[in-house]
Order: sequence, then C-alpha cells, then structure tokens
Amino acid sequence: MSIFSSKAAYKHAMPSVFNFEMRGVLPGPRYSTNPATESKLGEWANLSAKGLCLVHAIRTDHGLSSELTRRPAEEVFQRWDVFSTSLIACPSGKAGRQQAPLGTFAAIGLILEVPPENILGTFRGDVYFPTHETGEKNKFARSVLSGRSAYKDKPLGRRVYIKGGYNRIETPEWVASKIYIYSEVLVVGRPGFKLHYAMTKPIKVVGILHHQNCELSLRDLPWERVALLRRLCELNPTLPLSVV
Repeated sequence: MSIFSSKAAYKHAMPSVFNFEMRGVLPGPRYSTNPATESKLGEWANLSAKGLCLVHAIRTDHGLSSELTRRPAEEVFQRWDVFSTSLIACPSGKAGRQQAPLGTFAAIGLILEVPPENILGTFRGDVYFPTHETGEKNKFARSVLSGRSAYKDKPLGRRVYIKGGYNRIETPEWVASKIYIYSEVLVVGRPGFKLHYAMTKPIKVVGILHHQNCELSLRDLPWERVALLRRLCELNPTLPLSVV
C-alpha cells in the first residue's frame, strides 16, 4: 500500500526513484562520486574540441629499447599500469599553437585519446612519478597516495615529495594556464581498473608526433630520431605523422 494518494504525487515527491522505476535507469555520476572531481574530469572528455591533446613522449636515447618499438602502441598501453603524458596543442587543431602549450618531454611522441576515467593526476610540471617502484609490500600504491617520488634530488639528498599525493585532478585549462617546460598528466593504461567511479577503458592512439624544436631533445642525433619514427610508423601503419 502506498502512502501517496496518486502516481502524480509519488512522482513529485520521489522524482529520482520514479525515473528509475519507470525507465530502468538510476541517475548517477559518470566519472566520480565526488562532485568536484566529476566536473573536472568531464572537462577532459573532448580535448580535441579545445584544440588540445595528450602526448606520450619517447626519448630517442633509449627509444629503440622501448616496448613501443616491438608492438603496436595500443597493445602496449593496455599492459601498462600508469604512465606519463603531456598536454599540448593539437598539431592540426583549430586553436593556434601560440594559444596553448606545446612542451613535451622528448621530440618523438604518440598522440592519445584518453578516457577521463583513466586520468590519475594532472600537473603543470614534471612530478617525477615513481614508475619503477615494485609491487612489493604495496610500495607502488603507497608512493602514489603519499606523493613520494622515485626521483632522488642529489643536492637535497632526499626524494622529491608531491604534496597531496599523485591522485590530483584539475581541469585542462588549469594545467595549460601555467606550464613549467612541459606538463605531466598521469594516466592508467590497463582497462577494467576502478580508479574513480567508472572502470578504466582502453586508450586510443590517434597519431605520431615529431616536435622538431623540443628544448629537451636538441642534442638528439638525427639518425636516432629517424630510426625511432620509422619503427613507430611500421608498427602503427594507420597513424598519421604530424611534424611541428
């Protein structure tokens, strides 16, 4: 027996329950149960419309030893737990290059489409993420949450510490507003992992980037760049090559 006098009264008093019962859909968050995080992650959903994209850079000095030179890129990223990307202006985007940052860690990179639910942390500069921490005694997980880097600052004699940990979500506009050489956006490669609310999805690779005047790669040997680019194109033949 219902306490409501009519279906109309029930719908007015309990709109979300009514929608669930009538449509079979329970309203809920898309990315995160935290309203602020939900809003910020939503801003990463369609970066190309903002003239921006995420790039995973590959150093030429050890690029040919990378797993990315042995398998198609999308296969490789699905095997990686967490890796670094940088926010840059789309090489072919509507926004002019001067309107957005174009700083990358290396001259060669892969242009990605990253689902918002895969984003772990967003930073304006390099945060020396503990990529090489082992899973022993949850070292990797503890480093992510505590912000303890794998990088040891030699002058200080101690490891770099990121206040608040690596799980920090900001908007693309916040990251782009003030970048220190290049930004660092940490993303989860493995699909089916619950980082926020929704499960992580496969990351799509949409292009290969050659940033000719990358400040950190001016000493690259020309043959190293050519060899790395050729190998990436061979393994990912459908990807367009963008030169900036």
